[in-house]
Amino acid sequence: SDKGWFDAIIPSGLAAGRGPDASAELLRRMLYDGDNSFLSGFAAYLFTHNVQVAILAFALGFAFAAPTVLL
Repeated sequence: SDKGWFDAIIPSGLAAGRGPDASAELLRRMLYDGDNSFLSGFAAYLFTHNVQVAILAFALGFAFAAPTVLL
């Protein structure tokens, strides 16, 4: 794991101390301590988005399969 690649992709302000050289205790504290309201909102948004994509994929599959069956 090359720290240079991590620094090139993830800005230091966004990483907030988390990175390849961060300790397991620091990462555990970041995940489990503190305010989780943002995470629950993001999880709800992500679930809703994924359901919409699944319904769209199902509808498009049905729409394009019906003419093929009729041929």
